[in-house]
Amino acid sequence: MKPQASPEPDPGPSGGTDPAPSRDAAPVPSRDDDHHAAGWWRREVFADDLAARADDTPDAPAYVNHRRGETVTVTFAELAGWVERLAAALRARRVGRGEVVAFQLPNVWEAAALWLACGRAGAVAAALPPWFERRERDLALRATSAALVVGMDGDLPDRLPDGVPAGEPVALDELVAEAAVQTERVEPVPPVQADELCQLAFTPGTTGPPKAVAHTFNTRYAALCAAMRQVPPGAATSAIADLTHTVGLMFNTLAPLMTGRPSVFRADDDLQGWLDLLAAQRVGCVVATPPVLRDLVAARTRRQDPLPSLHQVISVGAPLPAPLAARLRTTLAPHLVNGFSTAETGMLTASSPALDIAEETLGRPVEGVRVRLRPGNGARAADIGRLEVLAPGLCRSVVDLRTRERVWSADDGDGWYSTGDLVERDVEGRLRHLDRVTGRMGGDGMVPTVGGPPA
Repeated sequence: MKPQASPEPDPGPSGGTDPAPSRDAAPVPSRDDDHHAAGWWRREVFADDLAARADDTPDAPAYVNHRRGETVTVTFAELAGWVERLAAALRARRVGRGEVVAFQLPNVWEAAALWLACGRAGAVAAALPPWFERRERDLALRATSAALVVGMDGDLPDRLPDGVPAGEPVALDELVAEAAVQTERVEPVPPVQADELCQLAFTPGTTGPPKAVAHTFNTRYAALCAAMRQVPPGAATSAIADLTHTVGLMFNTLAPLMTGRPSVFRADDDLQGWLDLLAAQRVGCVVATPPVLRDLVAARTRRQDPLPSLHQVISVGAPLPAPLAARLRTTLAPHLVNGFSTAETGMLTASSPALDIAEETLGRPVEGVRVRLRPGNGARAADIGRLEVLAPGLCRSVVDLRTRERVWSADDGDGWYSTGDLVERDVEGRLRHLDRVTGRMGGDGMVPTVGGPPA
């Protein structure tokens, strides 16, 4: 039977807090088998979603990507073909099941296709942040024992660190050329399973040790479902964020597989160009960090042309100042969502445009997420504490890149994860961020500005 593309989720966040879940939320499972039983996890992988879209709507656009002075549209059929050929090219380079493919690439659709091709071949995608310089890159490559390193011609490392088994790094254009002549289908035996590792994400280590965060197809799928519930129905999306990080991955790379609508993105940080692209492609929802949104508002005030299709902005990754929120509503879009997310968990909370004032709250836990507050020394009240979460989108483990030691695992203890944030919870179950208990906010390393480090 042909796999069916995942249906678009109903909009609007709902969730639960510990010990009592929200009245609007289904009971939230705590262990892996329960995630499957409740439907948070599934048997299919993203390659199945892409195949279904390519069969059902082959000519529909999946990606609209402006790069090198032109706007390129990639249909679902074209994307599926390139993912298949890139997976074959990885196999031809002897990338084995479960081996790591590391890449440091700009916002070009081929980078998204490579991420999907890794999953198709059973390899693990390790997208290095663009601001990783030689020290951080070597640390990540050595710790992950990358089997292949992909970069842009001219930006490839001149050597690989000791302990990395790969041969010479390969330029993306070269790998694409190799893929273009592939004719064999990739048929992993046994087939790739949804509980297999598919991604290593990275935190930057600006205020702590850099870490690798391990995700499976199912944890990424659960995070995608949570993210897509914040997008208005029928809206094309555009995340002004790097494809190599979770928000770019969710809203640009993976969103079309769930919604059947295109994602729209540029390979540069020209915000006037972004505004042109948003208008031309009738984007309905934009996702970005407050620093990017601040600059986008400034760019918008220098223009007179309308953005009639843009109805909602989702702010993520840093606190949302009230003056910026007011300008966003009057300059960009009438509806504003304030979301809280981490590389380890995906979207945890989101405010409701209809019920909340976005700049005053992180909102309530999204569907499937439990939260609890652990009081610390000097806690002022029972409703203030360190944020701990349990969610189907939670990663499987976190590894310190310097020591290569696992510092947290979903299989240890009760499975709850501490984000390192001090938050306050009101009587309606909404959260407000107060402080960074461990020197980092959960969003660090997840939603960078395009081409730069996170705010």
